[in-house]
Amino acid sequence: VWLIIDSIQYWMKLESLPSHVLSLIFLYLDAESLAKLPLLDSRWNELASSNELWRMMLRKRFHVQSVNNKHLMNTGAVKWKNVFSNWVSIRRMPSSPFSGQRFPVLSRNADTDVHIWLTIRPSEDCHVSSGHLNLRLIIQNVMAAPLTFESSGITFFLKDGEPPAERSISDLGLYKSSCTGDGNPPELAKYPHVLEEYDFVIYNCQVRAPPDAVIEPDALERFSEVHIPAREHKTKSPRLYRCEFVESEIWKHYECLPGGFWVFT
Repeated sequence: VWLIIDSIQYWMKLESLPSHVLSLIFLYLDAESLAKLPLLDSRWNELASSNELWRMMLRKRFHVQSVNNKHLMNTGAVKWKNVFSNWVSIRRMPSSPFSGQRFPVLSRNADTDVHIWLTIRPSEDCHVSSGHLNLRLIIQNVMAAPLTFESSGITFFLKDGEPPAERSISDLGLYKSSCTGDGNPPELAKYPHVLEEYDFVIYNCQVRAPPDAVIEPDALERFSEVHIPAREHKTKSPRLYRCEFVESEIWKHYECLPGGFWVFT
């Protein structure tokens, strides 16, 4: 590697760098590459298996301000690499004021390079308010190649061949990944949105509900899927991502109480 100190370039072998410097470099790797480092030699194995390194990776990937979770801490010594693997396997949503574990997921996509979650801001009585559903799309790029997203192309399709639903989409922020593991505030709207690895963007979507739908779950099950177009940032090659509306996922979040009162759970 080349080091620049006081405008003078120095050449050093990567393995000769101090351990704390190598650990900072490793944070720029994706998890798959990081998991291969232990195969090189014992020193790299020790560094790449560091508990603190994987705690920082956890913060980088999932944008959690703190991973001092009481439940995790009560289990004794925490192996953050195992926590990271578990969160990846369950496709955990990155955290922000508008996303995270406290927001029930109505739908998610099946792609491996981009993860998408669809959530809802329910009305107080779970009835369709002003003829609209207040939905949110959380889109995270989990591959190394940057992707470009534009909200103007997002389309909500209804079942039975009905025309796409009218919708109004606003931007709730682009959250950049940090190699220091620190949570960054959202960037101001810049269109189109360019998502690098582990960046995510949140769109607030006011979607017109079918006119005869009274309660939110009835309206939601009338939708088939949402399409989110994108482009590879460098090659401009088009991509299309889909989230399907699944009735079982929708209804498990709603409950009808005695007296006909609906609640969102």
